[in-house]
Amino acid sequence: MLKWKMDDVVYMVMRGELAELMAETAPQIYRQYVTYGKGGEAILYVKLQKALYGCLKSALLFYRKLVGEMAEKGFILNPYDPCAANCDVNGSQMTITWHIDDLNIYRMLIARR
Repeated sequence: MLKWKMDDVVYMVMRGELAELMAETAPQIYRQYVTYGKGGEAILYVKLQKALYGCLKSALLFYRKLVGEMAEKGFILNPYDPCAANCDVNGSQMTITWHIDDLNIYRMLIARR
């Protein structure tokens, strides 16, 4: 779950059933802001306070937090792939790669001569 506060102002439009569900869930907050389009479709504009999964800005916040925490643990970003990082852990190379929020962790034993 993303819990990071948005560092920019981000507005989102909800249409149709989603807008109606928001108004039903918390009518004291949302009902007064629901408007209807020409075809009778419900429309609700909201301002995001925290990151929302699926938003481009949220993905960027996740990336920055992940990279920052990995750097604190000694990982070095791959200069050719910004979604891969390496670290030496007890004589083994550990590589973490990711795509959006799916992480893959590999550990390779390094033979000593």
